Amino acid sequence: EGVLVTIDIDASSLEMLKRLAGKELTEKLVFIKADLRNLDFIKDNYFDLACLYYTIHTINSTTPCGVRQVLKEIRRVLRPSGLLIAVENYATFEPIDDAQQLLLELARVENEINTLISRREIDVEYDPKELCTLLVEVGYRNPAYRKIDNGSIDPTLLTWALYLKDRARDIPDQDAREKVLAKLRTLIKKAEKTGIRSSPTYAVYAKK
Repeated sequence: EGVLVTIDIDASSLEMLKRLAGKELTEKLVFIKADLRNLDFIKDNYFDLACLYYTIHTINSTTPCGVRQVLKEIRRVLRPSGLLIAVENYATFEPIDDAQQLLLELARVENEINTLISRREIDVEYDPKELCTLLVEVGYRNPAYRKIDNGSIDPTLLTWALYLKDRARDIPDQDAREKVLAKLRTLIKKAEKTGIRSSPTYAVYAKK
């Protein structure tokens, strides 16, 4: 029998995962709050498999410029010929319907909000070829990728849209704030009718 370890820098994310996993699965998992850039409590060549599940795009917003170091550290703890699997959303894509077009429009509004409140640390998404190139640069072998799906209607994305509305209230300039809030009200109204489709997803595979 092996050991399953889940690591996150955010303690609240670990608690949410415990609730989602349920008691039976939780008893088989080890939950560790840690920074993926520094896994010094794990010895070299320890794991057969590492999975970064919708993780890479969030690294820059919590630890700016940390992606390369995270990938190096994951490689260190993998055994020779150990496998890394990374699941991410496509950074660029053509929307397949109005619900996915809404996602792109909301993402543009989020970027506008970040600019207006001077937030520099933002999520950075990679297209699969770009991520494969980065993996080779830090020492992985034979990276490959495949598309998983075209995205799906995701109810949690409406929660994200409402969160953006709260964020927009922090915009200091009143005129800019009102313009952004007006955009969001229109987009949220559409989303309540059509839903919001998530980005298409891919998986990258690479060996140590």
